[in-house]
Amino acid sequence: MAGKIAADVIILTPKVDMASQTIKRQLLSNYKFKEKTYSGITAYFYDSICVVDIDVDSIYAENVEDKFEANLFIFATRHSAASGIPALLTHAPGNWTDEAKFGGKPRSVCIAPASSLKIALTELVRAAEEHGLEEWKVGLEVTHHGPYVESTPTMFIELGSSEKYWRNEIAARAVAQAIMKVAESRVKGEPKFKIGVGFGGPHYAPIFTKLVKNSDIAIGHIIP
Repeated sequence: MAGKIAADVIILTPKVDMASQTIKRQLLSNYKFKEKTYSGITAYFYDSICVVDIDVDSIYAENVEDKFEANLFIFATRHSAASGIPALLTHAPGNWTDEAKFGGKPRSVCIAPASSLKIALTELVRAAEEHGLEEWKVGLEVTHHGPYVESTPTMFIELGSSEKYWRNEIAARAVAQAIMKVAESRVKGEPKFKIGVGFGGPHYAPIFTKLVKNSDIAIGHIIP
């Protein structure tokens, strides 16, 4: 639509997110993105893939469809955990209960791109091995937090879980590789997988992570 930045895949990088900006540096330095400006907004394009900053934190980015048009939104963000463990994670956003403490809407979930989540996990595993990140936790998370995006499939690919790791350029490179694998697969045509929904936790979904890694099954939403 007129006035919107449009691409097949839009990678959203919040300005306020340290990990997001580290990942963005890796995307722009390792892939041939070209800078363009639309109505004062700077965006970067590689074929039909776009990287663009947003002003708000990812979980509160409720209005992305007002500004951007895509077939897939990927939020490249930090993961936070009290444990502070190093982690490379992916999941779909949404809230299952009457509460929406961390963005989104109560009892509302986004469209979960199951195949893209599987591709992200597979590439995170591969890239972690490539870059010597064997001690890092790599996996899926259950569906949680905002934003609520009504019509566009939406996913998160995250770098965690403390400031030390949000600044880690090597780990951010692994995340960037996973993001681009997902984006390029989405543009060129994804492999066909068996699609499922997961029921049960815990939060880091070890059973579903193992299943997705070791089978032709892709899991979209995971309901804890």
